[in-house]
Formats: sequence, C-alpha cells, structure tokens
Amino acid sequence: HLQMPYFQDRYKVIIIDAPPRMTTGFINALCASTHLFIPAILDQMTAEAATFFAKQVRDMAPGLFPNLVLGGVIPSRTSGLTNTTLKAEEMAVADFIDRQISATWKRPSAVLRNAKIPNGEPFASVSGTDIAYLGDHAEARARIKAMGDAVSGVIGLPV
Repeated sequence: HLQMPYFQDRYKVIIIDAPPRMTTGFINALCASTHLFIPAILDQMTAEAATFFAKQVRDMAPGLFPNLVLGGVIPSRTSGLTNTTLKAEEMAVADFIDRQISATWKRPSAVLRNAKIPNGEPFASVSGTDIAYLGDHAEARARIKAMGDAVSGVIGLPV
C-alpha cells in the first residue's frame, strides 16, 4: 500500500515503467499513480498510438483514477544527442501530439520538449545490456537529468 508512512518517508517519487497495454496490472499501476508520463518516438505511427492510448486512459479516468494527471509526453529516441532542438519532422509530430492530447486532456501542451531522450550513443550501445546513466556517459546522465528535472517540475518537486 503506497500510502503507508514506510513508503512516504523514504520515497518522493516512484516511477513505474510499464508497456502501454490495458492489463489488470497496468490499470492497478495507474490507480496507484498521481501522474502519467508517456514516452513516445516522434514518428507518425507512434504518435497515433500515443494519442489513442492517452484518450483510452482519459476515458477510463473518471471511474478508475479520477485524480490521475497527465504529466506529459516525453520524446524518446530523438535525433542528435546534444542537439537541444528537434528536427523539423520531429517538431511536426510533436505538434500533432500536442494538438491531439491537449484537446483530450484539456491542457495547453502535452509534449515535454525539454525532456527528450535522444537516440544514438551511448543509449544504443547499452540497450538491453546495461544502464547508460550508470556507465561512463556524461552526456547520457545530462539528458536523463534534464528529463528528470522536467518531470520534477511537472509534479511540483524542487529541481
């Protein structure tokens, strides 16, 4: 039970990383959550899946998780490791996601553009075998910290 003092005294944030499938376990995770962040590759197929998923969750929210807040969409596997901007194609998809999800969740913007997780080294070299953040990859740590700072800002924690 996540509201027990044992957990509240030890953890400010618990992140549940789960595939976006409406299984019983996933629905239980949403019921225990305060915020939903959706990682999404900025291509059209993923954008349509992410917007459909966000609509599914929103439709279920009143009965199952009325206090769940959409924290935002985190761009994943974007171009350029150190590039602070997205490519034109990625920007167009991010704009599409913003229009679709913002309308569903009644918010001005959904995509956390400053929280992007880029594709390429060092992420690609350790995929499935290691954790880039823990290795000797300063740029990976910087990108993950930027994502963490963006998430912290959304949920109201000091950065």
